[in-house]
Amino acid sequence: MSDNCSYITDSVVTVNSTCSVINEPVQLSFTTIEEEVGMLQRKNKICGAIKHLMHQTNQGSQFVDLSVDPALSDKCFIIEVGSYLKTIQELVTDLITECNRTLEEMPSYLTTDNDIQSSELVTCRDPSTKNKFSEIELRYLVNEGPYQPLLAKFPDNEILKKKKDTCHFTKKWYQEYPLIEYSPVTNSAYCFCCRLFGGGPGNGQEEDAWTTTGVKQWDKMKGSRGKNKSGKLETHFKSDSHFLSLKRYLNFKNRRNNIDYILDANIQQREQLKIQIAKSNRAAVKVLIDCARYLSRQDLAFRGHTDEDGNYFQLVNLLAKYNPFIQHWLSDAQNRSYKVTYMSKDSQNEFIQLIGEIMLDKILKEIKSARYYSLMADSTPDSNRQDMFSIFIRYVDENLIPKERLISIKETIAKTGKLPYEKSY
Repeated sequence: MSDNCSYITDSVVTVNSTCSVINEPVQLSFTTIEEEVGMLQRKNKICGAIKHLMHQTNQGSQFVDLSVDPALSDKCFIIEVGSYLKTIQELVTDLITECNRTLEEMPSYLTTDNDIQSSELVTCRDPSTKNKFSEIELRYLVNEGPYQPLLAKFPDNEILKKKKDTCHFTKKWYQEYPLIEYSPVTNSAYCFCCRLFGGGPGNGQEEDAWTTTGVKQWDKMKGSRGKNKSGKLETHFKSDSHFLSLKRYLNFKNRRNNIDYILDANIQQREQLKIQIAKSNRAAVKVLIDCARYLSRQDLAFRGHTDEDGNYFQLVNLLAKYNPFIQHWLSDAQNRSYKVTYMSKDSQNEFIQLIGEIMLDKILKEIKSARYYSLMADSTPDSNRQDMFSIFIRYVDENLIPKERLISIKETIAKTGKLPYEKSY
């Protein structure tokens, strides 16, 4: 047992050592920033659904208490458990479908950072090494900034030293020109943004010395003595090619900052929590609409003398005892904007209207698909002695079952056939 533990410990140490060298988490590499953001949104959607599933799974503990509740019959208990498990099954099915859809739509050119050699990930920052970089290498180098080593003594050019000219690189140039780099390997100066982002469209005649070979004419860096002539530093850092490279560098840096903000773990967790809350709220509103549909189907009044006495209010509160979605929806109302619960008379009327529109649309589709149908119209006074004009359509469905549907009922102010015709009831 101890040998196995020591083996596991050694393996963990090896993994940790490797990770510390790479210094970057394993992730997918993308061609464009839009693809990276799109994949991040999909991941957040999936993780939000997982959190919602975990929350609903935890709600299963309530059935342990319900199993000993004398007010709940055994049959009702089994029905409630079955309904709960069906909900969990639907959530799992939707989650699997989303994962499969994401895998199918994932571009074939996506690779992991493990496909790239560690030597490429941990790119040498010395400017003399290379001037062609991958996206990951650019991220690393831009994040680290220009390579500006502070040597105890920079090497002298003996010829320039004998002439008593500037004979070596000077560290104060780092402050004067923040994008300048120095390579101890070649004892030369380079331009950071031109080395990384030079050679693009519009660069024109780029100075290879600042990107590839390096500059080491130390006596001409700040200008020649006795002559009103700009030195190599000022000439380059004011050149058009440098400004184009600088623009590309700043665009890349701003782009990375935006993505780093999006990729922040805390922000991702907040996005996933929003998705989880949205799913829970959607499930709660679905139950509220079902309550409105039930009362409409049974032709029961929604409201009483007060909201609390109404059938709708009492039915929702009854379901809250057994439905975790509604229970959480009502208890969490204080934390939502405007303390919304969708239990007001306006919300009830809106539910009724939405249900009516959906039912009417379904009926009209059945009528259009029917081969034969007939139209019936009649008017009759209601309890307020106001004439109400009703339109019925009788038809035979695809199973040859006759059906009769009320599709419109409106107030009429005349008892002749002319007004309904003109109003197009």
